[in-house]
Amino acid sequence: VKITESLDLHRGIFLLLALWATLARAGLLRGSFVPPAKLRELRLISRQRQKLVGQLASEKNRLHKGLTDSGVRLGVVVNDLHGQSARIMVKTIIAGKSPQEVIKLASRRLKASREEIFDALQGDLTASHRFVLDELMRHIEEIEARIARFDTRLLAELESERDALALLQTIPGVDLIGAAMLLVEIGTDMESFGSADRLASWVGICPGNNESAGKRKSGHLRKGNLYVRRLLCEFAHAASRTTSVFKS
Repeated sequence: VKITESLDLHRGIFLLLALWATLARAGLLRGSFVPPAKLRELRLISRQRQKLVGQLASEKNRLHKGLTDSGVRLGVVVNDLHGQSARIMVKTIIAGKSPQEVIKLASRRLKASREEIFDALQGDLTASHRFVLDELMRHIEEIEARIARFDTRLLAELESERDALALLQTIPGVDLIGAAMLLVEIGTDMESFGSADRLASWVGICPGNNESAGKRKSGHLRKGNLYVRRLLCEFAHAASRTTSVFKS
């Protein structure tokens, strides 16, 4: 039985290789995109940076949850809880200062009134709350420092591609670091993909076409390059908040 199974396996592999050879002769197979060695190395930096950004977002959410758990609703009256003014206020809260002292640090540009901010600062922070929030704030600033170091290294390595980076930044929603991360993922030679449609398919943002008997069914997305897909989603979100044609 084992000999028969082995023969069937070998026969199946042989038929598969024969099929691939036939398709290759007909020009129906294309090699996968392989970026240059330098870009493959820089992907290590870019992709680790994306993971750090994900960790940073998680820690910021935990900090917000910790404040809410203690009754401090600063996130309700402040758009960005980690803006310059709001962060100083949060640190002052963690240090155990009174709401009267904290509100003095509020920026004049905040839309909320002083009464609304004062009301949002009313809470009951225990020693455990302050300990956890302090550790979270330290970790957040540590991750931010790491991301800054990754940014510096990545941009330094791409100094020779400044023209390509400048061109990418002309697209609404694309900033310098986003352009750098996109460049190391797809390279600068678009002939490797052939067309924008093929690039979109390679990334995995083209919905499947599943139609039967005139009825369109759900078309699942392929996996594709998750790092490029994440970048494109961020660009689209940023572009929707501009005055460009991409504004929603």
